[in-house]
Amino acid sequence: MERVRSYVSRAKKASLNRFAEYAYKPKKEAPFGLQTDTSSVLGEILQADSSLKESVTGLMAQAKATSTMENYERVTKKFADFCVEKGYTYPDYSEKEILHFIIQADKDRASMATLCQIKPALMLVEQLAGKEGSAWTEIVNTFLVSAKRRAAIEKPAVKKAGILPDDTLFQLQPVCFQPHLMNTASADPVMLRTFVRAVVVYFTFCRFSCYSKLRAQDFEDLGDSIQITFQSSKNDQFHNGQSSFLVENDSIVNPVQIIRTYFKLCGFKFGQANGDTSLVNSIIRRTKSGWKADGTKSVSYSTGTRDIRRMLASAGIFVDKASDKSFKMLGVTKTLESGTALENVRDQGRWKSLSMPLYYKANSIQYKKSVASAVPI
Repeated sequence: MERVRSYVSRAKKASLNRFAEYAYKPKKEAPFGLQTDTSSVLGEILQADSSLKESVTGLMAQAKATSTMENYERVTKKFADFCVEKGYTYPDYSEKEILHFIIQADKDRASMATLCQIKPALMLVEQLAGKEGSAWTEIVNTFLVSAKRRAAIEKPAVKKAGILPDDTLFQLQPVCFQPHLMNTASADPVMLRTFVRAVVVYFTFCRFSCYSKLRAQDFEDLGDSIQITFQSSKNDQFHNGQSSFLVENDSIVNPVQIIRTYFKLCGFKFGQANGDTSLVNSIIRRTKSGWKADGTKSVSYSTGTRDIRRMLASAGIFVDKASDKSFKMLGVTKTLESGTALENVRDQGRWKSLSMPLYYKANSIQYKKSVASAVPI
């Protein structure tokens, strides 16, 4: 009986800990060097009820998506340091301070990325500081656009990820997946893990960061298909959850069979009902009998990219700048060129804009020739 009580107690603790990482964690400091009472309105609210300070801090720190706030933090710090150096007052600045900062940024040959973040970052500072008017006057905006034009001249051309051959997955299947159906002990589990990720990215058009957050419980086996629920992504900032499906086909690259095999070998369990929180892009532990998937930790982006290139090389595919994005581009490109409507590709990729699928489409030489040949004489 005592053993049963102990087991139940451990189960309850595990259940609580399982969701610990999703719990709300309040920020300790307001962003951008501001204070919770920098805004006179917020100051009045906190003066009336100081217990709200933690909430005010957290709300200020999450005014935008986490990654956006981190990027803005770098720009605002540069501006704050600039104000100190020049004897200006931060965050109570005016048209002159921003204009001076933009001119200095141009002289220092600031990158296009930095210049593009100056206005949204400093406008957010104005909003959080509770400024009634904006320092972004017509001349400030004109000089910022001019600085961007000058930076664009030296901006290197955008290079997309390496473009893969159309039959890449078919070349990889015998090397990365088939060996595990024959002799798991001698097969390479890292190759399997990388191949499975490539397959999911190819069919769902997801990002590496989105895939790395997936847990076994986010995969639901529906028989003829597998539903994958992405709990959060770059274009789902309010964590509503977005789903995509993998559907069976009669080729050797059958995503449903591949996922089922991977789950079986790793010991993962499908569905929310089983509550398996193992990370699918898990690190691999070597054991005496072979290997074991450690679902408590996900593979880093740098390791994932290295694994992608090693996997491709094992099949004799050598592509410059190959990454997970290459498989995303391949999936989007082949789907669009098969005649699938742009709206449907957008929905599969969980995008909000119709223009996004076209950004990932890789126009091959053959495709460009076919389009050129269609131009009437």
